[in-house]
Amino acid sequence: MVDIKSCFVKSPHPFFDCQKWQQLVNTLAELYNAASGTIVQFRENEFNVVATSSNDDNFLTQNSNWPWEMRSFCRHMMETKQSLYVKDAVNHEMWCQVQPVSEGPVRSYLGFPLFWPDGELFGSICVIDTKKTDYPDILVQLLSQFKSLIEGDLQRIVDYEVVKSLALEDQLTGLHNLRGLNVLGQQRIKDAHRFMQHVAIVYLDIDNLKQMNDEYGHHSGDLCIVELAKVLKSVTRDADIRARVGGDEFVVMLLSSSEEFVSQWCRRLIDKYDAALEKLSYQHEVSVSVGYGIYDPIDEVPLEKMVQLSDNVMYANKQAKKRA
Repeated sequence: MVDIKSCFVKSPHPFFDCQKWQQLVNTLAELYNAASGTIVQFRENEFNVVATSSNDDNFLTQNSNWPWEMRSFCRHMMETKQSLYVKDAVNHEMWCQVQPVSEGPVRSYLGFPLFWPDGELFGSICVIDTKKTDYPDILVQLLSQFKSLIEGDLQRIVDYEVVKSLALEDQLTGLHNLRGLNVLGQQRIKDAHRFMQHVAIVYLDIDNLKQMNDEYGHHSGDLCIVELAKVLKSVTRDADIRARVGGDEFVVMLLSSSEEFVSQWCRRLIDKYDAALEKLSYQHEVSVSVGYGIYDPIDEVPLEKMVQLSDNVMYANKQAKKRA
């Protein structure tokens, strides 16, 4: 299971999307016109900055840390398990003497505690400024939505570990198997619906794999399968869902509403697989057929139906390739 005390900076979980968190804190700093948008992890009696905005006037850096013993805004939220908004720290009786204010640049702080799915504290998400602020209620509430995004990522990390513990991985490729796709895919659809994101399902099928097995043996066929899995890992993020759902069939689940992006992604995957096969001298015998669909979760299309529709597109593309 997840080691909740593991440092996300030094030992990131394979399902942790650090780029997404970085983009999120950058957005916070811009949206709130603040000096710092930051996500902090609390572990081993220490606060550690996991991600912080990249604007020039940010006084924090990734991996900045301070001890529990030091009185701080983050510590207060860990103790109370409640959000905290200090509009004018310098003139606040409780906060004017804390070190980040009395000896540092902090003048305003808005933060929410972050929790693992089991209720254990992860840390905090916060907007810190070097000037006093007076955010409208809508901005305070908005930060709680960003909190939900991060906690959704923590849920997916736990789900990933549950999948591993249930042996839902394909042994040959290290990808998820069909059951793993169903477990993680259902959760991904729920998250996509909650945050109004589209889901792209890409279905892949290796062409002529049976003939390869018959002519060269199953070891050669396995090499072609493993090479496709390697390519999939190289063109996806760790947070994307990749599964081997049959002997020569694969499914990838991406979050995207862009037809152009998904089409280019498929083209890049095909080119990389062709190049990998060329090194194995199999490029004339084997190739890959691809089909995809982009789905809006608000339409409530079941995952099984999404996969079937994308499979139908793949099959049509495969037949068109044969006729050509």
